[in-house]
Formats: sequence, C-alpha cells, structure tokens
Amino acid sequence: MFNYLSRKRRIKLQKGRRRTDAMQYNRVLGRTLRHETLEDRRMLALIGVAPLELPVMSSNIPGTGGPTTTSYDSSTNILSVLVELAEMDFLPGLGEEGQYLTGSTVDINIRVDESGNLIGGNPSLSFDLEVQGVLFLADSSFIAGTMLTGEIVAFGHEDSGGTTDQYDFVFSITGGQLAGLYPNGQAGVILTSADSTFTGDFNVDFGGKGEVLVGAIAAPVGGNASIHGLVWEDFNNDGFVNFGEKAIEGVTVQLLDEDGIVIDATTTDDQGMYSFVELDAGTYGVMELQPVGFVDGLEVVGEIDGSPVGDNSINDKITGIVLDADDTAVNYNFGERPEAGGTVSPGQTAAGGFWQNKHGQELILSVNEGLGDWLAATLPNLYGNDGDGDVNPFDLTGKTNAEVADFYKIEFKKKNKDQPPGPAKLNSQVLATAIAVYVTNSNLAGLAGLDFGLSVTDTGVGTATINVGDNGEAFGVADGADIAILDALFAVNSFTQEGLLYDDLDMDLVGDGAIDSIELALRIAANDVFSMINEDGGI
Repeated sequence: MFNYLSRKRRIKLQKGRRRTDAMQYNRVLGRTLRHETLEDRRMLALIGVAPLELPVMSSNIPGTGGPTTTSYDSSTNILSVLVELAEMDFLPGLGEEGQYLTGSTVDINIRVDESGNLIGGNPSLSFDLEVQGVLFLADSSFIAGTMLTGEIVAFGHEDSGGTTDQYDFVFSITGGQLAGLYPNGQAGVILTSADSTFTGDFNVDFGGKGEVLVGAIAAPVGGNASIHGLVWEDFNNDGFVNFGEKAIEGVTVQLLDEDGIVIDATTTDDQGMYSFVELDAGTYGVMELQPVGFVDGLEVVGEIDGSPVGDNSINDKITGIVLDADDTAVNYNFGERPEAGGTVSPGQTAAGGFWQNKHGQELILSVNEGLGDWLAATLPNLYGNDGDGDVNPFDLTGKTNAEVADFYKIEFKKKNKDQPPGPAKLNSQVLATAIAVYVTNSNLAGLAGLDFGLSVTDTGVGTATINVGDNGEAFGVADGADIAILDALFAVNSFTQEGLLYDDLDMDLVGDGAIDSIELALRIAANDVFSMINEDGGI
C-alpha cells in the first residue's frame, strides 16, 4: 500500500503559493525534477505526479487478487495496463475512509513513441482511462458500472535498472459516476510494475505486473503570468489566421518547464483556444500533440508586450517563452493543414476559358470579397509581396474581386509574344487553379459556386490530388507522385520571383528576370499539370 500525506499537512501546503501541478507535487516529495544521464541503467523521466488529493483508489498487491498486468507492444506503440482495484480512501460525501471495491479494474491504453514520448490515446478505444466495477459505501449501498473515464494528457516512466519500474500518468476526466469528485477535472496515476522487463527502450516489447494509485490532482495556484494560443486549420499554410480558416477543438497542448518536462496539459476549446494561467515567472514551452485527421503545419511564435519571444525550431513545440511575474504571452499558435483527399473530379475546377467569360466573371464577383488578399498572402511570389523590396507587377494585395476578375482576363488573353518563353496560357492556368481553390472552399468564398455548377466543400479542390506523371521535377517531387492541388500551387510559388514562374529554382528570392532552357522545360511541365487539373475537374 501507499502512504498518504495527512490532511493537516495538505492544508498547510495549500495555504502557501502553489506553482504548477508537477512543481508542487515534487516539492512535497522533497525532490526537484531534472534531466539525468543514463547511469547504472537508470532512466529518470517521470513527470512527477503525486496524487495527494482525495479520493484515492488503490489496487491489490500483485498476486493477491485479479489482473495486474502491464504490457507494451512496440509494433503499435500501445502501452496497456489492466489492474484490479481494492480500496477507495477518504471518499468525500460518501462515507468514511476504506470503502470496499469489488470486481473493479483500472484499464489504461495509450500510445508512446520509440523515444518514450506520449503520442496520445489508442484511437480504436473510446477511453484512455476507464475504471469499472462496484464500490460499496459505508451505509451498505453501492455504486456499480463505469466509475471514471479519462483522456491522457501526460506520461512519464522510470527504468530502475532492476525488475521493479515505475510509470506515472495524468488524465483529463471525461465521465463516469465519480467524475464530480475530481474538482479540477484531472486524475493522476502512479503505476509500479514488478517483474518488469522494461529497460528504458521503447523499440522493443516489454511487460510486467501492476500496482496502481489513482487520485485527484489539485488545481494549482501560482503567479499572475499566462500563456495563450490557438490551434487552427491553416488552409494555406502561411502561419496567419485568415478569414474562413477554422478552429480545431479538442487538441491536447502540454506546458513544458525550462528542461522540457511536461508540467501541465489542457485541450483546446470550441474556438480552438488554449490557456495556461497562474504561472510563476520562469521559462516555459508549449507542445502540441498532433491531431488526427490533419497534416502537420506551422508553429507560430507569439508575443509578450508586442515583442516575439520563443523558438519554434522543433516541430510541434514552441520553447524559450520567458515570463516575468505579470506577463501575458499571446498567439502561441499551432497551424494544421487538412489531409489530402481523392483525385480531382468534375465540378471542382473550371477550364481556363470559363473564368474570362461572363459566367466566370460573375462568379468571381459573387463570392466573399477578399480573393485578391488571399491570393497575395497564400502565393506571395506569384501574386503578392515576398518582402525582398522589389515590386511585383502582379501584386494583388488590396485588390477587389472585380480587379482580380479583370486581371484574369488580361492574363488569359496574352499571346506568346506578350509572355516569357513557354506556354502562352501558363499564367492563366495557374491563376485559374488558384481561383478554383478559393471559390470551392465554403469557408473562404461561401456557397456562390454552387449556383454555377461547382462542387463546394469545407476544403474545396485544394485538398484534392493530381498525379504529376513525368512532370515531378516541376513540383519538387518524384515522377508519378500524387500531390494536393494546393501543394502544387505552393511548389510553383516557391520557384517564382516577382511573378515570373520558374525564375528562382534555388528558391533564394533572387531571379535574373529571364528564362533559360531548364526553366523553360519546367514551365512546359507545369503547364501540362495545371491544364490537366482544370480539364479533369472542369464543369
């Protein structure tokens, strides 16, 4: 069995200035979280969970009751724990300590990568934590069924170098008959695994027995500093929250201390927002757990008092957020892109001639205003200002939809003599595709496209795919690759300087204003692909 702190000592602790959960717990335990080198096969990577708050559920000692198993499958990255519970202590409002649990189990299923870092829950199961069984109360009544469910937010592990190892977990409570007894909405779990084959290596399977302690986690009381941010669908992958881009709810974001140790976690609300508040002065980081159904996007360093503070050089992390006592750090955002869908199909685009006729022109005028600014922000080398100080003659920043419509007609009507070497319609084919991406996305343009026979969805043709055939070099991919339409546009934009397609093959924002034989070949290849996009998807 585990020893608990006395109620008097808990109250004394709560009177002081508490920091974040893990800091507080480890101060009580008389230790400081730290990184340590491997020594005598010991690996210290526990997150420091100490469930000091009641109610507390404890298990049978292995060998004296039901299931007590811990196992890790390296092929699926799934860590599973199934342990029988025996007792619930100090259950507030339901009787005295030592309530009896029978036929009760705690079932944990999470995913941990090869480095021992938390990936998330098991997507094939409804809960990451589930406590089932029967709880007998002091008055001889009982509670039966699902007592607690939760979603994993933090995980730690410690290889002892022997055969008894330890793991700890933090779960966000999602339901169960006892959920109301966890006022902060979080539960901590300490797992001690005897007869363990764990050596600190998550590249191989391991297992062992299990003895658990499950308890509530107190809400921290700390300083006045805070960190805030957003997780959103950054459709055009520019790192800015643009009109029509959607928030992503339910994404786990973890708070890191200066050493990169997880000390708190939360999930985004229905506006995609997350916050960590009541933080002491110090250096922090935030880390996003990649949400299912999205392609990884950009991490955006936010600001403190109007100045950028932090480092986003590590994927899905923003570190080096240095807070003074009363600082408010804002806009530490994580962008995600929608996954690619099926191949381009009829109704998703239109032939180049459509956009210059009266119907296409009318459609451009009918959609939500802002097409010019969206094109400039999404494809700045093609239609915006790339920031190098030179003027782009095709800059559409601030242009109305009517001006974009006129610009398209000019590009479409250009002859070979009016263009750099290459296909005369290359510019208009690329622009036609870019316009279709905007018009078929209901979040950007609304539903006007439906009246003209176009297929309009949440992501539009931007997430549809096209096979580049033997034209892969024009898009920086292998021949025969399938790429999303928006990625095809991004590729051309990266090779463009001041609106001249394929004048910047080394992508250093420096072109010579002329098209050589290699660039000409790539312009021809790109024209083949964009012509195919507009024909295959044409209405």
